[in-house]
Amino acid sequence: MLGGAAIEATGRLRYEVATQLIYAMLIPLASVIGSRYGIEGVAWGVLIASVALYVMKAATLRAAIGLSPRRYLSAVGAPVLAALVMCGVVLLTAAAMASWSTAGGALRLALDILVGALIYPAALWVIRRDHFLLVAQQIVLVIEANGSSRAAAARPRKLKAEL
Repeated sequence: MLGGAAIEATGRLRYEVATQLIYAMLIPLASVIGSRYGIEGVAWGVLIASVALYVMKAATLRAAIGLSPRRYLSAVGAPVLAALVMCGVVLLTAAAMASWSTAGGALRLALDILVGALIYPAALWVIRRDHFLLVAQQIVLVIEANGSSRAAAARPRKLKAEL
């Protein structure tokens, strides 16, 4: 989570633990309250709990390392805006599909996921190219790390086969 490592590096773990504990209590509470309104209510509950986490995280970062709310918001603003653009496009696509499509729910969900997976990176590219490039770089690093760990795990089997 954004800022967790920075807070931990200061040795003020109580800030991080308190934030995560409150969030861990908010998620089920918000889900139960939201369940009165169906799956969309649960989604809204989780969204509200997540926003609360970001607010708490901003406060803990300010207390732990003196990070201003403005600097914090500048870091999360672009991804949030890209997510809102994605959400809008997915909702418009879903509404359009509902009026002309007889496809089942699973197919509509798959199409919504595909649209979201294409729109979010495109929106992030337009809004903050540097954020997009950072995310792309991190994805490449994870893929490379997983590839090297698989290769390392395969080596003993290869050696065993050669013996």
